[in-house]
Amino acid sequence: MLCDLGVPGHVFDLIDGLNYQIDLSVPPRHSGAGVLVNPDAHRIRDLRHDGRPIDDDAMFLLATNSYRASGAGSYRAWPDAAVVYQGQTTIREIVVGHLRSTGPVPAVTPMWRFALMPGTTVVLDTGPGVRDVPGALIRAGAIDLGQTDRGFARLRLAL
Repeated sequence: MLCDLGVPGHVFDLIDGLNYQIDLSVPPRHSGAGVLVNPDAHRIRDLRHDGRPIDDDAMFLLATNSYRASGAGSYRAWPDAAVVYQGQTTIREIVVGHLRSTGPVPAVTPMWRFALMPGTTVVLDTGPGVRDVPGALIRAGAIDLGQTDRGFARLRLAL
């Protein structure tokens, strides 16, 4: 299966402006519990910011919630010296305020993709509504394998 059911979806974060490939032929660097298990493993390939390669010394300012910053789940806590500002307004309130002031949400551009692995396929269970989106399965190159016992659409995708 493409998804590790032992890893909750809410721990998969994205950073707008970053683009990269995930190479599934490389073992994971960390376990689902956040333990370093393969220190030499590097699945992330072609990491870019706004289309340009990222220099190893590049620095970024990241807005996050207290859950991530405090080290909840399997994440390390941010060192106090790394915190630039800590306010009382939640990230959710900031995002809502921004969207209210700027208008509709812009179109989402893909931030990541799997590195090509010719001859390899994966199985993905997803919402059955994907079948109602004109051309979605064709654009994804997906083969519809039917419905799971739990009501999900099961698809086979080439990597």
